[in-house]
Amino acid sequence: MAGESSEQDLAYIAGFFDGEGCVSIRRARPVRPNQNTRYSLLVTIANTNLPILEFIAGVLGGVIHRCSWTTLRRRAMYHLYWCGYDARKVLETIQPFLRIKKQEAELGISFQNVMDTSAGGNKYYKVSQLEIDVREVFYQAAKKLKQPADMAGKGE
Repeated sequence: MAGESSEQDLAYIAGFFDGEGCVSIRRARPVRPNQNTRYSLLVTIANTNLPILEFIAGVLGGVIHRCSWTTLRRRAMYHLYWCGYDARKVLETIQPFLRIKKQEAELGISFQNVMDTSAGGNKYYKVSQLEIDVREVFYQAAKKLKQPADMAGKGE
């Protein structure tokens, strides 16, 4: 983590994350026949208020990126993001304070734990079909958590 933080700061950041944050498990299909489908944990916070994102980055680390699609009519949009191991650390740090995204955080932490213990950390290493299937289960579970309550279970 980037710096020292108080419990009050972490609770504030968790509340901000509950409203503006996103936990996602990304899937990238192989582009060549000898490659695996790749999965990764991504945690982001998007906002137009750069100082608040800089405060959060000062506490939790991460990278701030200005969105390229910002137009003259709109204020600049920024994303603060973490991937993989760093994403898990952020989720572990704020998870006790989360209310809305607690389940998503727990799923992300579990997913990254599985990724860290699998042999397929290297994108050039061919992982087993079982490992790919386990990652796909996490990916589908993350998608399901994003569905509105009235949509859950439809289309299955």
